[in-house]
Amino acid sequence: MLAVAFGQATTTATPLKPGADAPPLKVSEWVKGKEIKSFEPGMVYVVEFWATWCGPCKTSIPHITELAKKHKGKVEVIGVSIWERGDDIPTMVKDFVKEFGDKMDYNVAIDSADTHMTKAWMEAGYRNGIPSAFIVNGEGKVAWIGHPMQMDKPLEDTINGTIDIEANAKAYDKYIEGRKLEVEINAKMGAANKAMAAGNEAEADALYAEAQKLNPNLAGSIRLNRIVSASQHSTELATKAFSSAKDSMTGPDMALLAFNLSRQQSPKADLVAVVADAGLGKVDAKTEVLAYYYTGMAYTNVAKWDKSVEAFEKGIANFDGGPMATDERNKGLREAMVKARDAAAAKKAGN
Repeated sequence: MLAVAFGQATTTATPLKPGADAPPLKVSEWVKGKEIKSFEPGMVYVVEFWATWCGPCKTSIPHITELAKKHKGKVEVIGVSIWERGDDIPTMVKDFVKEFGDKMDYNVAIDSADTHMTKAWMEAGYRNGIPSAFIVNGEGKVAWIGHPMQMDKPLEDTINGTIDIEANAKAYDKYIEGRKLEVEINAKMGAANKAMAAGNEAEADALYAEAQKLNPNLAGSIRLNRIVSASQHSTELATKAFSSAKDSMTGPDMALLAFNLSRQQSPKADLVAVVADAGLGKVDAKTEVLAYYYTGMAYTNVAKWDKSVEAFEKGIANFDGGPMATDERNKGLREAMVKARDAAAAKKAGN
């Protein structure tokens, strides 16, 4: 599965999809490479969207550079920074580009002040995650839209004139329908969470039911949302919601739920402990070690040091002669748990 960072793109009435004319280029500033004002006939372009805070973007940037070098003279790559967070975005973007150096060796720009690129490309293309890439053919038509780590062949086919834009358009129609459904579901879930946080349980449940009807696979997510949202109203309502859902939840589900509850602005320590305790009773010690880490952190966040140390110790035991003793991939997890355990033990000794 390719990693994607999610932003705030919305959907529009007229979608941008393969076969459509590429929207105009309008940016606030070019920070690397040359200024490109329009799409020249005969040249293929890649318009790729990214952000300085986006982890998946950092992973894809070197690959995009490889493609730019491989197809130099045939393809112009334009990386457009969007959805940035901060007071001095130009400086932040320039510093990022400078730090990447030759690993980001293509044209780079910052979206315009009126976010033209975000609206005309990302929102019109129903893209809600970055990095996202748009390939524009030599006729100024969008030929393909997707994740830049998957564009090697589509890019070569566009250069060679063999890309099937009509087939890409049909496939993208299905993607757009899925995004429309996602937007509708998110709206219902948001309204349901708001109602539950206000203590309007009946209204919330009706909205959750509508969301689940649109996508039956949402049952697990709805259970978690219901509990977290209820916790914002009262411990009693959240405990009730958890009691009705816990039999269908796994140990790791509960561990992650406890962790999320513990990270709220004003966490309810007793509720966190109830969820974490129940989760520990269902964790498979041999295969679900990460659950011990999340549980330990949940206890730590609500200052339950005894339980925190205990949870971390159970997880660490899997690495000290336990089932995962030779698993190098999780070496970092053991180190994190040892560090967290020691910190919790110090707090315990000081209280």
